[in-house]
Amino acid sequence: MFPASTATIPNPDSFISSKPINITKAYIFSLTTYQSIQEFEGKRLAIRRGLSIGNIRKKFNAQYINIDSDTALIKFLHKNRTDGIIAYIADINSAYKALELPLDYYNQENPIHASLDAFVCHKTEINDKKMKEINKKIKELSSSGKLSSLLKSVK
Repeated sequence: MFPASTATIPNPDSFISSKPINITKAYIFSLTTYQSIQEFEGKRLAIRRGLSIGNIRKKFNAQYINIDSDTALIKFLHKNRTDGIIAYIADINSAYKALELPLDYYNQENPIHASLDAFVCHKTEINDKKMKEINKKIKELSSSGKLSSLLKSVK
């Protein structure tokens, strides 16, 4: 079981997911400011190898460059080898901290992708029972405000 989204899983019917616990957003990070993600159409965008980010490569017209790690994405951007990088905020924030760099510009009002995060696991009878327990706990945490506090503490 892991936090994820079934949106891009090839066979989503073989998985079950909990109630959403968060909205995960991906942005274009750039060395310059921008108003709209459309400004990057047709440009070079680096993205971590293996991440689909909502099948972004099929949905957004750009020249994609696959890079092996988030820290390498940032270095690639800072060497001006790409016009921007696409990453989930939580992932890339950790990489900027590891490199001891401030976050590069991203338009907080204009994510390139957003998905509902939930706990996802294979669909089995045992997991179905566990998921019902998890959903009950998520509802309790959400109603009490503790879920929001927990999520803020990991940003």
